[in-house]
Order: sequence, then structure tokens, then C-alpha cells
Amino acid sequence: HCNPTFYRPCLTPIVSGVCGGVDLTYGCQACNCNHHAAIVVGGGETCNEVGGICDCAPSSHTTGNRCERCEENYQNPFGTGVYGSCFPCNCWTHSETCSAIGTCTNCRDNTTGSHRCASCQNGFFGNPSEGIPCTPC
Repeated sequence: HCNPTFYRPCLTPIVSGVCGGVDLTYGCQACNCNHHAAIVVGGGETCNEVGGICDCAPSSHTTGNRCERCEENYQNPFGTGVYGSCFPCNCWTHSETCSAIGTCTNCRDNTTGSHRCASCQNGFFGNPSEGIPCTPC
């Protein structure tokens, strides 16, 4: 057995969170949850002993076998949850959805713009980023 901050690697790649068998030819390896593990013991991150799948801390808003990506509708300026924090979308209240790199989707209120729904659609004027609604021309 490995201690809680170590794991045994899988024989095959992890698919849908399932390890296809443990590779006993290697010793225990340190967990790598990109500093987002839900439980830390003695300064080390904990993970599943079989395959090293991490339980990501809810407050990190990360996901993935190694907590390497931001959750849906959270973003990281560098495009990855690794060594960074994931923040809620910033779409000036005109959308609650965005990609992991902050590209806003489903802009409302006659707004547009891949970054932050900060422009008015054609035929509308205003300044959404300053709280001025988009109104018809």
C-alpha cells in the first residue's frame, strides 16, 4: 500500500475516472493535483491510491483527474487550472456561461463580443461594460 499522498500508476490510461489495473512494476508515486486537492496531509496532496485520481477542492473550481481544468463557467486567465485559480465568468452580467479561457457565450440584452459581452449588437448602441444598456438605434 502507498501512503495517502502517493499512488500506484495504472496499466492503461484512465478512462471516465476508471483505472484499468495497477502497474506493480513501479513504486508509489507522489500525487499531483496541481495544488487543488481537497485533502492535504503533511503538506502533500492526497489522491486515490489506484491511479492517482484527485478529489479536487470545491473552492478551487477545478476538475479533471489531476484538477487540471477549470469547471464549467469558470475561467483562468492562462487557460488552465494548473497552479492558478479559477474565477467565475466576467461577462458584465450579460451571460453566466464562458469557456475555460473566459470567452463569454450566450450573451443577452442585445450584447455581443467573445470577451465579456462588452459590445452592442449591430443596430444597437450603448456601453455594456459601463452599465449603459444596448438600445435600438
